[in-house]
Amino acid sequence: MSTAVPDRRSFIHSDDLDRSAWIRSAIGYAVAYTVAALVTLRPEWFGLAEVRLDNVVWLGSGITLAAVLRLGPGFIPMVFVVEMTTTLVVGDALGHAVGSGMGNALECAIALILLRSTRASIRMGRARDVVALVGLAAGLSALLGAGISTWSLITFEGIDSEGFTRIWLLWWLTHANGMLLVTPLLMSINAGELQLARRRPFEAMAIATLVLLLGVLLFGAEPSAIGARRLLYVPFPFLLWAAFRFRLVGASSANLLLSLPAIVGTALGRGPFAAATPNDALVPLWVFMAVNAITALLVAGVVEEREREVEARLQAEEERRRLSERMQRGQRAESLGMLAGGIAHDFNNLLVTILGNAEIAERRLGEDHPAGKSIAEITRASQRASELCRQMLAFAGRGRVSNGVIDIAEVAVEMTELLSVSFSDETVLEVDVDPETPNVWGDVTQIRRVVLNLLTNANDALRDGRGRIRVSTGRIDPSEIRGMDLVTDARPKAAAIVHITVEDDGIGMTDEVRERIFDPFYTTKAMGRGLGLAAVIGIVRAHGGALEVRSAPEKGARFRVLLPGSSVRARPTPEIREPVADRRGEILGTVLLVEDEASVREVVTEMLAELGMDVLQAGDGVEAVEIFTEKRASIDVVLMDLTMPRMNGYEALGRMREIDPGVNVVLTTGNADEPEAVAEKWGVRVLPKPYRSSELSSEIRKALERRVART
Repeated sequence: MSTAVPDRRSFIHSDDLDRSAWIRSAIGYAVAYTVAALVTLRPEWFGLAEVRLDNVVWLGSGITLAAVLRLGPGFIPMVFVVEMTTTLVVGDALGHAVGSGMGNALECAIALILLRSTRASIRMGRARDVVALVGLAAGLSALLGAGISTWSLITFEGIDSEGFTRIWLLWWLTHANGMLLVTPLLMSINAGELQLARRRPFEAMAIATLVLLLGVLLFGAEPSAIGARRLLYVPFPFLLWAAFRFRLVGASSANLLLSLPAIVGTALGRGPFAAATPNDALVPLWVFMAVNAITALLVAGVVEEREREVEARLQAEEERRRLSERMQRGQRAESLGMLAGGIAHDFNNLLVTILGNAEIAERRLGEDHPAGKSIAEITRASQRASELCRQMLAFAGRGRVSNGVIDIAEVAVEMTELLSVSFSDETVLEVDVDPETPNVWGDVTQIRRVVLNLLTNANDALRDGRGRIRVSTGRIDPSEIRGMDLVTDARPKAAAIVHITVEDDGIGMTDEVRERIFDPFYTTKAMGRGLGLAAVIGIVRAHGGALEVRSAPEKGARFRVLLPGSSVRARPTPEIREPVADRRGEILGTVLLVEDEASVREVVTEMLAELGMDVLQAGDGVEAVEIFTEKRASIDVVLMDLTMPRMNGYEALGRMREIDPGVNVVLTTGNADEPEAVAEKWGVRVLPKPYRSSELSSEIRKALERRVART
């Protein structure tokens, strides 16, 4: 399985640093380089007169390479300046100082180009990154840079040119070892890997102490005390331990702690590499340091790479699990939506019967009848039941029954002001609405319910009412929509996308709670039914929108509703319906009533009769088409339900239009997804159930007016 491509910020570049941070980092690297260079070139200035470190290792090369990898090519001129200045300070000729500065700068430039070309990571978290560091940086770039520096030394310091090859090799190996010892350590620290050591401080301290102690024992002893070099690699298992447990930062730290006593001890003529002449000890020392460094770094890279593969695999499995759960939730929500829609349809039919009979009884008995109060209570209860039905349809995503142009900013301000009086005095409410927010097409009552539920949920999330709630609206660019935050399957499809955002700094949510908050009847509150957010997601879906949720424990929550913007202008104010007058006996027209529920047919027939209409009844679409075929000339209006057995309202309407393209139809429904969409598609009026006599009267009157206009 291939590893995931690292984030772009892990590659070698300096885009993630602002100017001030870059300058601070550059100064830090320059100071570190100067100190390391002076200690190496003039150890006597620091009380180390007996140590000749410049022939063993050049730690400055590792510092400058790390600086260039971190800060980018902009640091290369500083490499030249710092190296040239340091060389002049220690007393070398100007020509050699310039040449040495050019060699070091070229060394870093070539390393940067080569490592970038291979897309090496500054974290050195893969085996290929370690190979690139060893082969391209410590190998090729250090070799080329050392050549220029060696040429300047021979040219301007009067050294015999016959020693060019030996000096070049010496220069190259000291720079290469400096890169292997220092660069990985600085890169790992820069990548924040010290946190691995902070998690297990005692283990990290134990490894560091053991490695340093073994290094001092091995390379601080007199040469005669080391009978053989068989103890030379005793520290090796501890290097591997550091690589396995602490990866790159552990491997590079342990390797440096072992190499420093090895370098100093060998320079002082001690340890297993002590020889008659210092130069004879260099090759085995270099080999020892290189083997340790390369092995430990490779192990660390392989371990981290495997860990990333495992992590990527676990993340992929977790993502598949979440996707599967989301699909299951979607299917469950769809099933519940279908169930809610079916229940709402049947319930609305019952309410038509109850409301219709109650209104008829109320009119016939008169205002002073003793039963009038009971009938009025029946009417009020039926209206509350109708509201419950609307909530069920909202959850099902089928609740838009009164659509129009909605000013989202106005709704946000209105609902915030309305609820603010019920919030604690210690709750800070902030409202930030963009007056240029596009309008939305939908049911303003449902959108108000969304804002109300989100504000209530935010208030409940505050501890003892203390905290901040922020409500904002405006346009949003599609690129700002984060898939990982979406809790709906689709995104708004519109040129303009509008958002309503409610944020709080309350207790936040765990991933488990976040996954379940939209389930019906799920709640984390001590009291409450948990229906609010379940209705929210249904309303949002019904409006072609989407919902984002972002939250974490103790970090509050943000709910962002995304809705398609609309350029449709507001409709005229609906006319005020007058009380229904009883015109029984006046035949104003003929209605073909198509309804499969017998009780609904009876009460609607009575209501139509009071309106002065002659009524023909049909129990389904098939019967309706037969009656219409026979008596279409005398039928003024067809009042037809959409959901019926044998043949539904859509099919029956299609058959009737084949017979008479100008058929005058009003459709009724208890669960239409979008009444306006149905009306627009079929070119008819849609009367949602349950309806009252006044609403039926208005639709029939309009239908008769249309009939007259056509004739």
